[in-house]
Amino acid sequence: MLIYKRTPRIALLSVVPFVFVGAAGAQETEADPEPRAITLHEAETLALEGNRSLLAARARVDAEGARTAAASAFRWPALMGGIEFTRSDDPVAAFGTRMRQGRFTSEDLALDALNHPSAVGDWVGVLGATWTALDPTLWAEMAAARHASRAAELASGRAAESVVFLTRILYLDAVGAQARLEAARTAEAAARATADMVARRFTEGLGTEADVLQGEANLAGALAIATVAAREVEDARGRLALHLGLPSGTAVVPADPYLTPAPEQPLETLAAEPGLRSDLGASLERREAAKALVRRARASRLPAFTAFARVSSHAPEILGDRGNNLTLGLQLSAPLFTGGALGAAEDEAQALERVARAEHADRVETARTELEEAYRAVEAARQGARASDAARSAADEAYRLVNRRFEEGMATAAELLQAEARAVEFRTRSVDARVQYHQAVAGLAFARGDGADTPAEFQPSPSDSR
Repeated sequence: MLIYKRTPRIALLSVVPFVFVGAAGAQETEADPEPRAITLHEAETLALEGNRSLLAARARVDAEGARTAAASAFRWPALMGGIEFTRSDDPVAAFGTRMRQGRFTSEDLALDALNHPSAVGDWVGVLGATWTALDPTLWAEMAAARHASRAAELASGRAAESVVFLTRILYLDAVGAQARLEAARTAEAAARATADMVARRFTEGLGTEADVLQGEANLAGALAIATVAAREVEDARGRLALHLGLPSGTAVVPADPYLTPAPEQPLETLAAEPGLRSDLGASLERREAAKALVRRARASRLPAFTAFARVSSHAPEILGDRGNNLTLGLQLSAPLFTGGALGAAEDEAQALERVARAEHADRVETARTELEEAYRAVEAARQGARASDAARSAADEAYRLVNRRFEEGMATAAELLQAEARAVEFRTRSVDARVQYHQAVAGLAFARGDGADTPAEFQPSPSDSR
């Protein structure tokens, strides 16, 4: 479930189970002596390279791949070699050892030699091979391992999409912070010009002292807003640089600083189907792995067929003459009675398969809801951004007209300050609305499962730097 919340100047995002951070700060300020310009693509690359959760997800892919290789190894013969030394005066062992070594003589058949043999040393070299020609449980286990490996790969892909998503969210928030700072500085310059104008008119006898005080108060307020905005930009730069794994104190600025306006037309209506998102694909593979384990539990009741071979050499000394022996065999085995263990194992596998099936169905419904909510969020943000842009244009024009009327002595200082305050307010609202729109677009891309691609809405538009 995607949750968007806006607090003053800061965008918060909650996405479970991953908490990742992405890219970019803003224009150079005095606190950033050597800022590093980063494009959105570069920020995404940095985040993908150094994110710890993503590294862990990739390690799980490697682990599951190794598990699959181990589960598939039964298809090849297993070879074993070894060497051992024994020394025994046990009558049976001594008799058999002499025969294996090829040193048995007629004197060894004497009753005293048979009953009370001298201790015999035996150096044994062994080379053996076994091959499971038929075991349904191993084939089912291999299938389960393959599904689990594929699930890990898809989960890693979703983790990468999450990293890209959060990178975009924070990159846009940094761009928005810089845009708000620029708006605050513009408002500060306008407030200073207004205060100077009101003071000049007062000295000319065309205004009151109250007008002068209002102008000074307005300028002080603009200065305070600009100071807060500058601090927020620096804070954003520090957080983003830290999460990108850059050295402490590194300043980052967005090389794509433009917030394009929302389109006039709404996005094409999407069917409420998330498709096979990476996380849903992983869930489906886990369900298939659970089915394979059910097949494995059932197959454990079937017989297994194994072939084996063993070559051994025996010598009284490690470098002495050796007697060689070859043993070949076939084994067919089947469980006859296990005290109910096989039945219990099958019941457990079936229960886990039902769990996996229910969890997958729940994830599909959750993803469908996320997609519907993300689409509605984009449409609401689009309409809000268009309205905010229109209100900003109207407020700017109103301020321009009132300023002209004030210069001509047809408007009061209070009217001018009010028009100026509204222009500043709607300029900031327009910036916030555009940021929210582009963040909603990022949320929609993530909900659809195409978060690794850069939508057209994220392409910079140098021709529109408002």
